[in-house]
Amino acid sequence: MAYNYLFKNLIHCYCKANYRGQLQRKVPVYICSNYSNYGECTRRAVKEELLLYYVNKYCKKKNIEFEINHYFLADIIENIVVDEEGKTTITYKSGEVQEIQ
Repeated sequence: MAYNYLFKNLIHCYCKANYRGQLQRKVPVYICSNYSNYGECTRRAVKEELLLYYVNKYCKKKNIEFEINHYFLADIIENIVVDEEGKTTITYKSGEVQEIQ
């Protein structure tokens, strides 16, 4: 059975490539598709569990009922960008920004 990556098409790399999901030791993570496909760029993995933690934290702060599905996440998240140092920034459609180290 294929894993349904919750943050598909929401995560982007500083090199402008999309991040793609993959299972590493049964743990869903996202890595730069330029790295994955061509070995170009850097391998900055972001765990799905970490992203869910921060989105849930945002929802609690905003009094939004948190749902674990791609449609809900796409409705509230504008984009997620991973910079060259590996810092991940979540920008919500409300304009609020969360930084994850």
